[in-house]
Amino acid sequence: MCSCSSYSHCLPAVETVLRSFNGSWSSLRSGGASGGNMAPKDIMTNSHAKSILNAMNALRKSNTLCDITLRVNTADFPAHRIVLAACSDYFCAMFTSELAEKGKSFVDIQGLTASTMEILLDFVYTETVLVTVENVQELLPAACLLQLKGAFRCIHSKVRSGASTQRCVQVHPLKGAFRCIHYKGRSGASIQRCVQVLPLK
Repeated sequence: MCSCSSYSHCLPAVETVLRSFNGSWSSLRSGGASGGNMAPKDIMTNSHAKSILNAMNALRKSNTLCDITLRVNTADFPAHRIVLAACSDYFCAMFTSELAEKGKSFVDIQGLTASTMEILLDFVYTETVLVTVENVQELLPAACLLQLKGAFRCIHSKVRSGASTQRCVQVHPLKGAFRCIHYKGRSGASIQRCVQVLPLK
């Protein structure tokens, strides 16, 4: 939960930093008056984006500020439209065009299981995807279906680099923007599934 009182313990540290900054700024301004100069500079941080993702994921987990529910079979997944749209062209088109789903509070998602939806939604909010030999044959087409390019690339990379003594998963290029998944189970039977995928750039 977001609460101003939860930040009260930070105030002493903030006040200390501000006093230090004011002293440094006064020195810089004095230096500028005597001929010194501080050039403008963009300061980048590597933690800001990750902290935002963590905060949005916490909001999702507590169903806070969620404005859309993804329904897969009988399972409901609260989420934020803006986060989904930022990660997926599929959801961006759904929420910004004149499709019927644009004004709905929930959307039925077809073609994947609830467990697969949960894993892919976790990726959207955490940049982490759980890929196993057992779920990869469902994850890869589902990531393609939802146009989650980041998840697809991550899973595709894992599939290409991974190997198992009991099961083998391979991805082969086909004509156009297609990939064919050959899956060999413990019984030795080979299952082939061809799906249209996003081009890897």
